[in-house]
Amino acid sequence: MIKKFFPIKVLLSCSIGLLLPMTGLCFTYGEHKWIGDTAFVKFLSGIKANHEADFFIKSLSLSTDGGYFSFLNRDGDNHISYGVLNGLSGDHESNPLLLQEQLNNKESVIQRIMTLHEEYIKKGFTAAPDGKLVSLDFRYALLAAVNMSHFYIYGKDFESQLKAFDPELIKLAYDPVKSIAVFKKLGKTNALTMYLTMHLLAMDLARQAGNLKVLHPEQAEVLIRHAILFNSFGDHFLEDAFSAGHLVVNRSIFASFTNNKALHDFYSQHGTMVVNRNGEIWKAYGDGALQKSQPDRIVQAVYFSLQEVFDAYNNGFQVAMDPGSLIGSIKPLALIPIPYGSDAKDNLPDNLLTADAQKATQILPQRNFIRSRIGNSFVFGFNNRTFSKYYLNGGEFRLNFGLFSKRYEYNDSGGKQGMLDRWHGYTVSYGFGNTGLYESDVPKTAMHLLKGGIRSNFDYWITDKRFLGITSYMEAGLQFTDLRTSLVLVPSVGLQLGPLLNVNYYNMPTWLRIPAQFFLPLEIRIGSVLNGRGKPVYFSGADLTYAF
Repeated sequence: MIKKFFPIKVLLSCSIGLLLPMTGLCFTYGEHKWIGDTAFVKFLSGIKANHEADFFIKSLSLSTDGGYFSFLNRDGDNHISYGVLNGLSGDHESNPLLLQEQLNNKESVIQRIMTLHEEYIKKGFTAAPDGKLVSLDFRYALLAAVNMSHFYIYGKDFESQLKAFDPELIKLAYDPVKSIAVFKKLGKTNALTMYLTMHLLAMDLARQAGNLKVLHPEQAEVLIRHAILFNSFGDHFLEDAFSAGHLVVNRSIFASFTNNKALHDFYSQHGTMVVNRNGEIWKAYGDGALQKSQPDRIVQAVYFSLQEVFDAYNNGFQVAMDPGSLIGSIKPLALIPIPYGSDAKDNLPDNLLTADAQKATQILPQRNFIRSRIGNSFVFGFNNRTFSKYYLNGGEFRLNFGLFSKRYEYNDSGGKQGMLDRWHGYTVSYGFGNTGLYESDVPKTAMHLLKGGIRSNFDYWITDKRFLGITSYMEAGLQFTDLRTSLVLVPSVGLQLGPLLNVNYYNMPTWLRIPAQFFLPLEIRIGSVLNGRGKPVYFSGADLTYAF
């Protein structure tokens, strides 16, 4: 039973664990709700003094305190505010028209999800746990795996991010029949494309309402409500653009189960420096760390987004639909982080082009190193005899996955020198080869090993850029020979020389990094196989690591 099922169970639980944290896609439900509600109160306060806003405000059928929309969820117990719409959009429903249907059905899954979230918010949390949400609605996990539009495309500038923007989708998204296909397509794009498509549709609906409010007030009222519905959906993705964990991954369905979750969580917790087109530089964080992320800037972006919808209603404000014009004409885009991999000169005027600003737009030099520590990887090992006469020759295939403990901190100067980082995760491997006695006439014994256990990395930083990397594996499993099957313990320890020599092969392209590790050799390891029935056998070798 151990031989057959242990690794499968470990891998399955790991896969589920990797998926669920990604469902907390950006800021949590409660954080989205706070951002949206704060921005909407500011927006409403600003337009109330304008008598041209009377019909616009009346159409939203607001509660007496202006906190929620009475036209949504008329018979239910949950109050639907702009922030609630922000929190539900994208994470719990992929289509705003379908979201509206569920909000007006007091028996819907969305109603139960809101109730669950509010229960945990009252207890002092910012959202319900992912496990509870998935048990209530498994689509929540599926959306996290297949919807890629909550993220930037790492390493691509604004223009590249918007290559997927298609003006034709704007009006199609408002068609109840065609919208399903449209949102399926948009779900494969990115946060900027999704936001702009929704925001421009909302502006167009508001502009139409402004033209119809005198002759066709009922039709105009419906258009205003839908403008707010679609804009609230888009603003979820605008808010996502401020989350550190959403700036550093290259999203794909496969990567949802591999390194994206790990990178997302790491940078959301530890933060990363960013700059926007206004030249503002700050450290962005993610899930559960909204108050460290300078939230006033995010609120301001959502406020601008709402204001542009009202401007479209009030004076027919329109923008050109080509991506180059959109970046400069949509005000919220001046506040979001400039994507990593951009040329700062293309996004900032000369008077704002500081060294710190340029650094905040560059590819993150430590990202791939971080990914190698916190993410998943394949390791190919080549083993030979070592100092002992009892040896093992052969190879192994290893999968490193998951991360259950880590320590990554900075010194008092904000650098890494003198710090000791540690990373602990899981490993499973299959080894093969021959064992024997060196320079002996005794025939070699063919051996196969199936094992799993804990892998660890310990990194001591000699300088801010160089560190001594130590790798260790503590594994147990089964040894198979022609004579018998035995339980074995296989401890090993390795040394990574590349980081110490400042050979940053983490940033090399895959086609170069794999052979570089082999020829240099940058990662060496020694270990032993202890089976309790005979002499321990020892091995040394080189490991080639591929982080996927």
